[in-house]
Amino acid sequence: MKRTICLVLSSVLLSILPSYGGSRSSADYSIPTDTLDSAGVNAQSANYSLRGSAVNEFGAANEGSITSTDYIDKPGYAGQLSDLLTLAVSRFAHGGAGTFDVNLPLNGPVAVECRSASIYTVVFTFANPLLTVASVHATATGNIQPGPASGQIDSNDPHNYIASLTILPNAQYITVTLGNVNDTDGNFSSEVPAVMGLLIGDTNANGAVNAGDVAQTKSRLGQAVDATNFRSDVIANGAMNAGDISIVKSNLGSGLP
Repeated sequence: MKRTICLVLSSVLLSILPSYGGSRSSADYSIPTDTLDSAGVNAQSANYSLRGSAVNEFGAANEGSITSTDYIDKPGYAGQLSDLLTLAVSRFAHGGAGTFDVNLPLNGPVAVECRSASIYTVVFTFANPLLTVASVHATATGNIQPGPASGQIDSNDPHNYIASLTILPNAQYITVTLGNVNDTDGNFSSEVPAVMGLLIGDTNANGAVNAGDVAQTKSRLGQAVDATNFRSDVIANGAMNAGDISIVKSNLGSGLP
């Protein structure tokens, strides 16, 4: 009788327990395969959540131990800092109108920065607070190369690194690279890049300065500068006026390579 009851209870328990299609494991972790979506983009359970490109990267990096307040001695994730870069932007203060960013996609088509300045600011935002960044430099696709670059970890938010770039050549793709970056979670990367196309006057961001940019800027004369039209404030002084039209016209015919 006892044996019959045990068998019945066992059958009931097995019927209500979740079924797993298998597992991924090492000496340090085990992840049931059914917690990964079909595209392999996200993994999560009640106990953990892995973001985007970090999923499936176990063991792909340099082997070594890293630590945090939550875990220790987890080889295989060190060196994935470039995966933890969440955002890069080209940032300008437009006088009293405010600060506006051109988003620099980490993948896919390169964004166009159309504003004119002697110093350009690129802000890198990471998933974890930064500890150190050894260097920053900029390169261009053409023969003329940028001037010196400098930068620092944001004192108000160490998730951010603020790079200042000088003497950027127009009508070129500019790559800004941070060197030897360490974060508070033990991650390290020898290089973390961001790319933008610098084309002064290309207010509609199509890779060429032409009559369309002139017409767009003229149509916005006198408007208050905001997040929808700041690209036409080419000289970034917080007002759209004849000075912006003049800059656009002076660059007619230029384009990205």
